[in-house]
Amino acid sequence: MENDQSSVFVLQLLLLLQTTLFFYAISINDVSSSILSRVTNFVLRRSTTPCTFEKSGESIPTLEFDWPNGQGTQKFFDGRGSSIRWRHQKGVVYQIWAGFKPEIVLTRPEHLRSFFNDSDKHRKAPNNNSGWLIGEILGSCLGLVSGSRWASMRIPWEHPFSLPAAKSYVSLMTSSAREFIQDLESKAGNTPDTFQIQVTESLKTYPFFVVASSVFGELSETQKATLLNLAPLRERLWQEGIKGGLNRTVLAKVFRTRGSRMLAEFKRRWRAFIENAYGEPITHKKNGAIEKLLTHAKHGEYLTIEECMQTVDETLYANLDVTTSAVAWSHVLIAQNQAIQDEVRTEVRLHRQLSETEWEDYINRSDTILAFSVLEASRLRPILAFSNPESAPADKLVGDIVVPRNTDVIVDSHAINVAHPFWINGTEFNPHRFEGLQPRQYRYHLFRFGFGPRKCLGQHVADRMIRALLAEVLRKYCLSVSESSESQDHQIQDESWVSLPDVLINCARQ
Repeated sequence: MENDQSSVFVLQLLLLLQTTLFFYAISINDVSSSILSRVTNFVLRRSTTPCTFEKSGESIPTLEFDWPNGQGTQKFFDGRGSSIRWRHQKGVVYQIWAGFKPEIVLTRPEHLRSFFNDSDKHRKAPNNNSGWLIGEILGSCLGLVSGSRWASMRIPWEHPFSLPAAKSYVSLMTSSAREFIQDLESKAGNTPDTFQIQVTESLKTYPFFVVASSVFGELSETQKATLLNLAPLRERLWQEGIKGGLNRTVLAKVFRTRGSRMLAEFKRRWRAFIENAYGEPITHKKNGAIEKLLTHAKHGEYLTIEECMQTVDETLYANLDVTTSAVAWSHVLIAQNQAIQDEVRTEVRLHRQLSETEWEDYINRSDTILAFSVLEASRLRPILAFSNPESAPADKLVGDIVVPRNTDVIVDSHAINVAHPFWINGTEFNPHRFEGLQPRQYRYHLFRFGFGPRKCLGQHVADRMIRALLAEVLRKYCLSVSESSESQDHQIQDESWVSLPDVLINCARQ
């Protein structure tokens, strides 16, 4: 009897696998994809708890499911365009689909105030609502776990990225910035006084190695090369996950998709690097954070080895594009606004005449035109058009909308940071808008690092890194956008999930 039941179960499983693969295979056809979209949309609308208007009880506007990922791919690869288009079509609160998961989109500061007033109790969406492959890459990292698991994992991570720690890294940041500019000049060859850079590709290794040094200690040339060689594989792997499809399901592992094969290779090489780096600080006393982090993991304290590996990945590789986007847009926007650039350069040169300690104090300050320029760039060009999904443990009244408990919510960063009338002439780059403004005044008008205790741990490090590099660049060079890039209206790199600019910048020594 038990054997018969087992046989039936196996047959049912095989039939399910066969049917699923068939549907994925035929979905490349526009007609079949349209049919699958309509069928899935019909099923989803009747199997999920709707988000409704309080008075009428009617469901809020919802985008139609688009096979096979819903809007889960569009919100990354076409985030800015989707933000404008969806808001125009559906209004100030609406629902999209991330795979088969509903996500409520908030676009107004008052909605954020209502929803995030208990953010310490919120739950991050498992695997970021992006499916199996993304879960295998980062599903167990600090940024995507919740509850007691998050509280425990945060303990060993809190100190390396605290405000005091970030301030202590400024010396590393400023010296690294000087070395980085010297390297750019050497690559310029015989014309170091005037040269051109592709802003994203040229600047991305600066934040990458500053963060890597804080985690692993001083890096050898071999370690630097290993980390850089891993980066393209990690980038392609992440893109495979975001593209979804079969990689959203565990079937990707069963049928060894390209994404699952890349995952196995990356995990093998990443584990080997971390184990090697763990031995380095113990042997050479390099004071890298990895020594304590992995020691805790090996002893079963606070986090597991897999959680440690994924969180280091989150800190370094997942944030490579994130920090690169912030660094690149700061330079692009400064290059396009000569009057502001001249102001920042004057301020920078004035402070550079002071002692090294006073120079580091300047980089630490948040009330300078340099700091305001970095902040304004992050406002005008949010790294992610839509925030990562999270849910509240109880029903929420957001405006006149009832959001059911455990329903995932995301924030439209462009609607909050740029389009809202709080920001007068919000599409213009104007760092002076922050003069006289206290952070509490724009708390819900600027979505950047999140809210409450779940704010990004790297916030203090990120701002200081960007200031240190931008200051060193402007101290020596006048920046301008090349003519070939001016007509591109801020062209974005292909398949960029964080809107990396594809812009050429001219650097002329001052």
